[in-house]
Amino acid sequence: MAFAKFLVCESSNLWTVALRWGLADGEDRLTVTRNWDDCWEQLAGSPASFVALELRAANLERVVAQLQQVRRRFPFCRIAVMCERSLASCEWLVREAGAAHVAVSTRDLAALIRLADRHLAQTRPPEVGYRQRIQERMPWTPG
Repeated sequence: MAFAKFLVCESSNLWTVALRWGLADGEDRLTVTRNWDDCWEQLAGSPASFVALELRAANLERVVAQLQQVRRRFPFCRIAVMCERSLASCEWLVREAGAAHVAVSTRDLAALIRLADRHLAQTRPPEVGYRQRIQERMPWTPG
């Protein structure tokens, strides 16, 4: 289980394709989810992930509510919001709810990628004590 991933949550492929083009190393580091429930499941397994979340007019209220919930439940997670220019006026609303960055065009993704790289480079798994390491090696422990 990775402690941190680069998650993308979007219903279309527009942002994912642009993000893959922007990743310099050519390595596919993105974990793509198509809905918030799948993204939430990935976050539960990787609580310090960086999430690039698609904002549409139809999901604005849910995104704001989810941002606030993520901030409480996963304090080491960072979320960037990606939206079309027509929703640029919502930038400060989603930032107030917890977004670390807002991209209103695929041209803005270079800054988002730099932010994700910095976050993931600083993320370290929590120190595990010797009791927990022994417990994880027990044959009845799932995983």
